[in-house]
Amino acid sequence: MRNSRLVVFVVAALAATASFAGAQARTTSAQRAGQGVKRQARAGLLRGVALTPAEKSRLEDVRGRYRAETKALRESMKPVKQRQTADLRAALSPEHQKQFDANVRQLAERRASAKKGRGKAHVGRRQAKAQTLPTASELPL
Repeated sequence: MRNSRLVVFVVAALAATASFAGAQARTTSAQRAGQGVKRQARAGLLRGVALTPAEKSRLEDVRGRYRAETKALRESMKPVKQRQTADLRAALSPEHQKQFDANVRQLAERRASAKKGRGKAHVGRRQAKAQTLPTASELPL
């Protein structure tokens, strides 16, 4: 009787731990879904650093200096990534290839929708927000 209580307790504890860990994993991926990879990498490097406006400006200059080089590297990696994807697919059974293909399509759709949220549209939202703020002369005294 005592051993069965212990077993029930251990099983319940494991189940609770597993469900908690699963909930944490879902939260983490949901948080990541809202951020780009670049943003995450920079956030990790600068986590806990309260940047001054001057530092923000200097960091943006550094990013600008490397922007063309990193873009060229990404472009040069495309053929390698395509070959790797083809080799990964070829290593799978026909049944698993179908799921793999669906995953590839889904990833491409997510990337396309993420691109729509970046660039000029993002700058436009910032500019629109700045335009809605009152100027000093518009503030009531």
